[in-house]
Amino acid sequence: MPRRTMVAEQASAFIRARTAQGNEPSLSEIAKHCGYSKYYVSRVFKDAMGCTIRQYQEAVKVEHSTAWLLAARSVTHSAVEAGYSSLGSFATTFQRHTGVRPSQYKAQSDQARRALEEAAEPGQQVYMQRTVTHCDALHNQLDVQVIYPPGYRPHISCVGLFATGVPKGAPVIGAALVRKTSTTFTNIPPGTYYVLACELRFGASPRTVLRQNYRQKHPRPIAFTGHTQVTLELRMRLPVASDPPITMNFPVLLMQLMRRK
Repeated sequence: MPRRTMVAEQASAFIRARTAQGNEPSLSEIAKHCGYSKYYVSRVFKDAMGCTIRQYQEAVKVEHSTAWLLAARSVTHSAVEAGYSSLGSFATTFQRHTGVRPSQYKAQSDQARRALEEAAEPGQQVYMQRTVTHCDALHNQLDVQVIYPPGYRPHISCVGLFATGVPKGAPVIGAALVRKTSTTFTNIPPGTYYVLACELRFGASPRTVLRQNYRQKHPRPIAFTGHTQVTLELRMRLPVASDPPITMNFPVLLMQLMRRK
């Protein structure tokens, strides 16, 4: 494993551990833990993770709060548990990452899961894509297959293209695959994107969905220049300490998808 990747994973795992304890680390503490200068750690982290340390810390805190919201705790309780002292700051940051207010998150997540469980048939897929105005997008294509461990039967596999390594808001293009493991994205707007995937399980408790679901992130961003065709295999795995907060946007994204159908 390249040194920069090792440093980034060490830093992200440290951030997660400290944030879970309610003690968000400073950049100096992160650099000291990794044994390198603040400048070096900041640079290799952004290169390896696709986001800054500050962006990663913010996303981890929001992810932490979603677990409490999905457990039917109050917005105030969830904000405090995630390390926020200001409800206003929490609400603004939360909506920037998930697209909805904290008070709406659990209801929309529950509605999305119920709708898919009741209406979805094996092999069904639901797409969401932003409006494409660039004609070159017509020639960009991505074929994705998500691969689970032998014998495992996935429920809903969510795949999305995001502008940064930490998902913030809706993806540029995304799909929810019901007991289906491959899809093709076309009309992808020109740009450079990270491909993220995670599973949502029928019948699983909300906090289990966030903490124990299969997920994967393609290690490097992919540039779509207008005439790009890419084929990817994403080998799904259980969470590791250095993961970006992949899961938190997908329940709400599914609700948005169902409303547009």
